Amino acid sequence: MSSLDLITNKIISDANASAASRIERANEEARLIFERKAAAATLECERLRAEADINLERLRFKSESAAKALSGKRMLTEKGRLIDDCILKAREIIVNMSTEEAFHMISKFVGQSLIGVHQPATLILSENDLKRMPSNFIEKLASDIGTAIMLSDQPGNFDAGCIVKCELVEYNGTPDALIREHLDQLSDTIGAILFSDESKSKLTTT
Repeated sequence: MSSLDLITNKIISDANASAASRIERANEEARLIFERKAAAATLECERLRAEADINLERLRFKSESAAKALSGKRMLTEKGRLIDDCILKAREIIVNMSTEEAFHMISKFVGQSLIGVHQPATLILSENDLKRMPSNFIEKLASDIGTAIMLSDQPGNFDAGCIVKCELVEYNGTPDALIREHLDQLSDTIGAILFSDESKSKLTTT
């Protein structure tokens, strides 16, 4: 083999070795890059998953809060409806009271309205109560109160209770007027009775 061949072979051998080394280095760098990218991708996936979990938890919390708020709102609505039904039922009972009960209530209202009043008063009754008023009711009422009372021969535009007029002052003792005047108190009282067990259970759980 000539010197030229030896030199040529050496060059080829060195070139092959250099190429193999470069390929190996390139493969190693590629592997390291891949591992870094894979690690970064894994970290990013973990971050995204954690962020998604947080967002899901926030969404769940918001959904639960909204559901609780809606449930509470519906509960309040139902409680209010139940209280209103009880008030309407109480009104119905008043309207349908017996003659004795109705005129006992009227006597009590007139007496309380005219405490300390000495001017003559006019009593207005419903059409139904005018028809069933006990005899001597006005005379006895005036005597008990100590005030002159005149019965209006025109019925009032209501179905129970009464209206008392004394000069320019009017005392409205009809169920609708009394309910309007004491609505908050009535609602609180009825609510306390209806939902007393619920309040007790809340106290025992706290």
